[in-house]
Amino acid sequence: MAKSSSILNQEQRAVSKLSLTVAGTDEAVLMVEAGAKEISEADMLRAILTGHEEIRSWSPSRSQIVAEIGKESAYSRLPRRARM
Repeated sequence: MAKSSSILNQEQRAVSKLSLTVAGTDEAVLMVEAGAKEISEADMLRAILTGHEEIRSWSPSRSQIVAEIGKESAYSRLPRRARM
């Protein structure tokens, strides 16, 4: 991470020690893809948690879209145990 801060865009990615993609839901991180120069476990965990916080911030937008369209995603109809 550049100067121990999180970068949530592509512009500063070249100067970062970590390239990280996080996918998930409000409830859980489902996938992490990363490439890194030497970083600490604490920095990696902080980056993953920052990614999950960003995903969670989109939740109201997704809920609003579902309300407007009137149809939930196929994923949300899966039994909870099948989601992870």
